[in-house]
Amino acid sequence: ISMIEFLTLFMLLLYYVCSHRSRKIELEAIEEYVRNAEIKLAKRREEKKKARLRELYVEDEEDPPMPPKICHAE
Repeated sequence: ISMIEFLTLFMLLLYYVCSHRSRKIELEAIEEYVRNAEIKLAKRREEKKKARLRELYVEDEEDPPMPPKICHAE
């Protein structure tokens, strides 16, 4: 192997190692973003569910006691 070929192989190996690290860091950042988004979505769903349940039992002072509203009886 000539010196030029050896240097070329060395440069390619160095480029691969450096780019692999940066891709790994980018993938970890993307995975962290997705995890955080899933957690936020689950919290929002839980909050909406609690809000819907609270709305079922909301009564005005003038209204007589009534059973909860029925939503989407399927």
